[in-house]
Amino acid sequence: MFKKNSGKSTHAIPAAEFYLAAAILLLFEAFMLFSFFVKPNMDGASAAREELYTSRADLQRYRADSFDTAGLAGQLDNLETRIGELEMMLPQALHNEDISIMLGRFSHDANIIIDSISFQERQHVAPADYITRIAGGADASVSFTASSQPYGASSSETGHSALFDDGYHTGGSLSLQGVQVGFRSEFIAIGPFLNLFETSDRMARIKNVTLTRVQEGELKGLLNLEFASLSPDAEFFYPGMNTPGAFEDVGIKDSLFNKYHGFVEDNVDPTILLLSEDEDIDPDFYIVLKASSSNETKVSYGVYPRVETELRSNINNAIRAKLSISGDSDQFDYVYSLASYQKNEKRTLSAEDGKLRVKILSCQRIGDNDNVAILLDVENNTALPLEIIVVNDDVLNPRFHEGIIKGDVSVVKR
Repeated sequence: MFKKNSGKSTHAIPAAEFYLAAAILLLFEAFMLFSFFVKPNMDGASAAREELYTSRADLQRYRADSFDTAGLAGQLDNLETRIGELEMMLPQALHNEDISIMLGRFSHDANIIIDSISFQERQHVAPADYITRIAGGADASVSFTASSQPYGASSSETGHSALFDDGYHTGGSLSLQGVQVGFRSEFIAIGPFLNLFETSDRMARIKNVTLTRVQEGELKGLLNLEFASLSPDAEFFYPGMNTPGAFEDVGIKDSLFNKYHGFVEDNVDPTILLLSEDEDIDPDFYIVLKASSSNETKVSYGVYPRVETELRSNINNAIRAKLSISGDSDQFDYVYSLASYQKNEKRTLSAEDGKLRVKILSCQRIGDNDNVAILLDVENNTALPLEIIVVNDDVLNPRFHEGIIKGDVSVVKR
């Protein structure tokens, strides 16, 4: 009545699980297909599309530029202007005549008296070494290293490039011209003088400056400069002296042998100029005023005829001078000053004909930029009259001006 079990069992997968497994498999296959086949092609298409857009934009810009001749001409002009500025800073050739003219112009603008200019032997140096040096990588005061060579050495000896046939240098090395300038000045004028080199269109490197006090109010200095150019020899190119406008700041004379205005013979004691042709009375004090263009001291103030007593100023501007004197013919006690410098003495003065004299030798102004002048304060506490004699002053714009006057003081202009 009962059916016997055969001992075998069967297990059927539920339909829900089967469908879930199939869906996961399909999703995995779709992910793999997208990752390895579809996405790379989509990225490539996107990159190609962006490149196409960029190329089209470049094409449109090139087409627009091809028709914008005015804009291209303007860019060319700007580039040529920039090239001109760089060539001015670092020229193909550097001439000692040009350097001398520049030093003369700077000394005039800053009221510096140049005593000497010494040109050193030209040197060659690799551009990289020069950049390192001016950037502070080497001591500016040391001598050139093995990377430099004196002028005349062959390029094969140093590994530097040779010269072109027309004289231009390939850029393998720079030519450096050292210049040593000896000058005299007041301290206040030295800063503006050095600043002219720092702001000059021509690249001029200040290596070092040495200052020494000569006397009260006067410093003596030694300035070492370095100028760079692309050509190792200035003789290959010589445009400097023949360039139009090279001598715009240099006065032109009808004859080479004509004396310029205010000329004074060398080694002549300036105090002899205080004596007029129509008189032979020596003054007790003297003041000499010179034009701003003079390469000598602009204002000298001392006890006649002793040059060692001078107070000096080289400022192209009006400055204050003072004289205070007391005592009698046996011994005078006087204090005189120029700007911030002062001296005092106790001694006998000539006081000829019972009169103290201050003689001022002036000169005509040479232009609107000539501002040399003094404002003189005088205090006469003696029993003798004091006479101020002003000779050859500018009529329209005098250099001498009366300041505070006390005591018996008179002014005579001739």
